[in-house]
Amino acid sequence: MAGMYADYEYYSRTYFGRDIAPEDWPRAARMADAFIDKLTFNRLRAGWEVTDAVRNACCAVADEMRAQEEYSHAARAAALGIRSENNDGYSASFSAYSETQASMNARLLEAAEMYLSPADPLRYAGIYHCSRKEQDNDKSH
Repeated sequence: MAGMYADYEYYSRTYFGRDIAPEDWPRAARMADAFIDKLTFNRLRAGWEVTDAVRNACCAVADEMRAQEEYSHAARAAALGIRSENNDGYSASFSAYSETQASMNARLLEAAEMYLSPADPLRYAGIYHCSRKEQDNDKSH
């Protein structure tokens, strides 16, 4: 499928991923791509080069999203607002939904940062500009 940063062949043969089935990859990749786009301020959609670091980050985020889907039953219980439960001496407490979401987002960011560090130019939140001297040099060529 066009537009994916990493296809299933890359995921399975280069990244060596094995947690996502081929038929589930398009959905997983689309969601991972959206997270990477958010992280990189849509620079990849604007034409920046899709490097192996980007592909690996996409695969890592897709794997983490898959793991989080498996965890989602517990997250749904937390979303219902269950703060604690006690049954004949057995006690269980659950995090608030917002705490669970923050933790899940942090884990996605951690997965992406294995390959796209905060220092990567794709993740720079400012505006790129060059000095006047660089502009003059470019004009003279």
